[in-house]
Amino acid sequence: KNYENAIKEDGNSLEESDEEELENVNLEGRVIARRIKELMSNSGDKTFKVLDKETGEYRNLKYKDIVILLRATKNWADNLLDELGEEGIPAYADTGSGYFESIEIRTIMSLLKVIDNPMQDVPMIALLRSPIMAFSAEELSDIRLFNKDDYFYNNILKIVSDDEEIDSTLFSEGLIRKCNKFLERLNEWRDKSLYMAIDEFIWYLYMDTAYYGYVGAMPNGVLRQANLKILFQRAKQFEQTSFKGLFNFINFINKLRKSS
Repeated sequence: KNYENAIKEDGNSLEESDEEELENVNLEGRVIARRIKELMSNSGDKTFKVLDKETGEYRNLKYKDIVILLRATKNWADNLLDELGEEGIPAYADTGSGYFESIEIRTIMSLLKVIDNPMQDVPMIALLRSPIMAFSAEELSDIRLFNKDDYFYNNILKIVSDDEEIDSTLFSEGLIRKCNKFLERLNEWRDKSLYMAIDEFIWYLYMDTAYYGYVGAMPNGVLRQANLKILFQRAKQFEQTSFKGLFNFINFINKLRKSS
């Protein structure tokens, strides 16, 4: 019993320590953001200049001239990025979590996977839950409970069907409307994917879903949009290969992901 109590107390102290560390990170992030803003303010005598290596002359400070050094990035980098992003300061952290793990890239890759093959529940759920489709957790639950043994896509098809055996009163008008809208857009995207070049198609999706503008309004939006631009550039590289089509592009990205 004493041993169990010791473990419990130690666990509580670890949780408290983690919470305290996160609070410290956020506080330090705000102090760092304030200092960066002071350095970047080009007002009167407060203008901060650096020596440009290329020209050999002094110039005004740019964000890319500023580096924050950390002994460790775990529990620090992401929170610092959030704090800097809240202050409108563009920042990037080499955290090792990977470009492909960023929420904006995962969302667009889920969209591409569903367009290629909607019989995939993991990317389907990620897409439906994302701002692109904005299904609520309750609505996703209703779709799943309709038939736990079938794909989400098939359940959506049945929910909007005119099948008399299906009790449409089980679903809200809002859910049926969302399902119809989703199928309408998915069919449109799938049609366009057949004849558009991959890079053109990806940029079209950014604009058609308004997702590019959406991530730009998020904390660290400049970096998030830059990530989406990189994916677009990868698509342009892919178009120069002998491989074509959405399925092959997804495999191309998966190989880049595995090779880091």
